[in-house]
Amino acid sequence: MSVDYDQLAESLPFRDNVFDISMGILTIHHWSDITSGLKEMVRVSRNKIILFTWIGYGNNFWLENYIPEITGVDYELFPTLEELDQILGGISVETIEIPYDCSDGFMCAYWQRPEAYLDPKIRKAISTFSRLPNIQDRLDRLQHEIYSGAWRKKHNHLLKKGVWI
Repeated sequence: MSVDYDQLAESLPFRDNVFDISMGILTIHHWSDITSGLKEMVRVSRNKIILFTWIGYGNNFWLENYIPEITGVDYELFPTLEELDQILGGISVETIEIPYDCSDGFMCAYWQRPEAYLDPKIRKAISTFSRLPNIQDRLDRLQHEIYSGAWRKKHNHLLKKGVWI
């Protein structure tokens, strides 16, 4: 039997230390109060919390060349490592490789499949795009480069990789 909870991260309906571990996957940028949500995770966890989050396009995500605004939006949405450390007090960071065929629909999941970013359904599922209403001209440029072969020529090195970090 499973129980579903429809609650806010900032006010979890659980007693203190009820879970061994709590985990959040690409979620904290959707919370109205990140500090409160993280403190709630700490409160309900006996051992630790695990966050899968974005901390920057460290390897220069190619989509920035077409839609440079994504960087600013994401830096505005996501807390920095320093902010996370201040809130949580002592964090460790582990880099997660993204496979070329990643089936989750987050922003960098399609790093080797550029045509996915042309699909409105895919963009609708990526929160960054909801904050970028006027990008059609940049998407048109991306589409042109995909169909002309220019994207493949520019980013051929990516097509040989199995993972991206």
